[in-house]
Amino acid sequence: MKKFIYVLSVFIMAFSFVACTPQNIPDEDDSLPSIDIVQRSRLLDMITVDHLFSDKDKQLLADMGVSVSLDDFELTADDRAEFTLFFKTKTDTFKYTAQAVIDYTAMADGSFDDIRFYWGGLTKAGDNLMVASLYDYAVLPLDGKTKELTTVQLDFIKENDGYIVHTAYGFGRYAVMYTTADQEGVVIYDANGTEILHITDNVKDLNIRGLLSDRTEEMVADMPFSFADSFAGGFVNENLYMIFHDGTAGVVDCEKQMLATTLVKTGYDLTADNTTYECWLENNIDTKHQIDYDYIALKKENGIITSSVIMDTKDVYPTKYMGNRLYVDDNGNLVSYNELSGLQFTMNFDNGNSETEYVITQQMLGEKLAQSKDGRYSIYEYGRHSNKNYWVSYRALKDNKTGEIRFLSDYYAKNYTDISLETGFFSNGEIYLMYNFDFEIYNPENVDNGPVFSLGQKFPLGIEGEDGYKKNTLWAVRRDPVDKTFIVVHDHLGSDRWYSEDSLYGSEYFKDTYDVALLDKEGNIIKTFVTQMPVPVNTNVLNISLSGDILTMENVDRETSKTIQKATLNIKTGKYKKVL
Repeated sequence: MKKFIYVLSVFIMAFSFVACTPQNIPDEDDSLPSIDIVQRSRLLDMITVDHLFSDKDKQLLADMGVSVSLDDFELTADDRAEFTLFFKTKTDTFKYTAQAVIDYTAMADGSFDDIRFYWGGLTKAGDNLMVASLYDYAVLPLDGKTKELTTVQLDFIKENDGYIVHTAYGFGRYAVMYTTADQEGVVIYDANGTEILHITDNVKDLNIRGLLSDRTEEMVADMPFSFADSFAGGFVNENLYMIFHDGTAGVVDCEKQMLATTLVKTGYDLTADNTTYECWLENNIDTKHQIDYDYIALKKENGIITSSVIMDTKDVYPTKYMGNRLYVDDNGNLVSYNELSGLQFTMNFDNGNSETEYVITQQMLGEKLAQSKDGRYSIYEYGRHSNKNYWVSYRALKDNKTGEIRFLSDYYAKNYTDISLETGFFSNGEIYLMYNFDFEIYNPENVDNGPVFSLGQKFPLGIEGEDGYKKNTLWAVRRDPVDKTFIVVHDHLGSDRWYSEDSLYGSEYFKDTYDVALLDKEGNIIKTFVTQMPVPVNTNVLNISLSGDILTMENVDRETSKTIQKATLNIKTGKYKKVL
């Protein structure tokens, strides 16, 4: 807090020496302010309600038909004050005693400058008014029916030398954010002032005191004034309360009794006619708590949350809707659209529902990757871009007969790796997609329902090792066109091959070899083989062919098409033979 400046005039000092002779000097009282009694009197005379209420508070009071007067102002310490406020409504007058942190500069002429107050302030609470001080809050009734002020004391804040940071109301509940010398927390109360939730465990993650890692000594010294207006909060519904600060938000879950997640804004806000729309995204999906509100859209009127739409998007990769464009459609619904992926959310705030769909145009399509034998369907890549350390692109399926374009898949790869996604059509018209950790089959007439077959559901592809990296990388798959059984070639390196230098044989091969597995048409393992064919470092192309019982495996350099190594495996006897 700003350092007080005490400059006493010669007159005042002389007066003090004359008035206090050695025999009548009182014992020093540390609880009283150190400024001179004459100065204190002048300071008290200067304080008005204008020092307590911001322009926003004054407008709120005017809108609710309330006037305020100030009385009994006194200093309880150099930086603390106590005073009485009288709120006059259309029918009654209510008395409220408040405390505040005060900051000022005492001038040489006995006057004061830079007078500042920090106290809880005012919050609209439905048809009523919520008034907060440093250690308590009160509900000011404006309905003319209730004749008493309901005050809730938060003694634990006072006992720990703290103060209220922010208050909010919604859905019949009250929220109080506070900070003390040792902790920060959030308390939720019902309409009767009964505590519903009090959490302190990881509230510090929200940086209630400011940007803890970046704040300067000056900011700390100027608390709480430095962050008096930097926090906001609001109830999304009866169960969820959101804390907003510096582009991030925390979700307090009353039902689960915890601060469940931290969100960031997606795209840009949309504001029109005092109505603001915001979209908040869970940036690090909290699977531990199995949350179902990782995408929250808010509608705010005059800065107050009036309705929301909560969506479960855990199965949708965040890249596909980060930076979405917002607009309101002809039906008054908020639309969030990503121009790269085509993913669109349409949110109805009246009923709290949302619809998700992909809107992909012909102009968005890039390279044609494959076409069905009958020419009915084509697979295209689109939306290719670099997202920090990843290459990102998407796959779309076009019906060449109707012109309809539907989303098929997404693809993410580290910039410095050679992993890929292969796609095409089987002879019977089904679509296949081959990832490093899965092999999927789709019905082209109904791709919206997802794959009809996934190799990774039963075969252990992409399982995580002790280091957290993926194991069992898929290299090649062959499906028998008649009995629909599979031959699968894979290794055990997974993502390790992109990180572990000590796993290499010299500079050409990894310390791992290809394995071969025979699967039935449901993906169940029938038989497995271990080969002596090492996995090359600088290629991810493996061609396989089957002639009778002999499986031929050939590594080809992606750029030159030169054969790197070649071998055969008898899938009946397990006999392995190196050819090149």
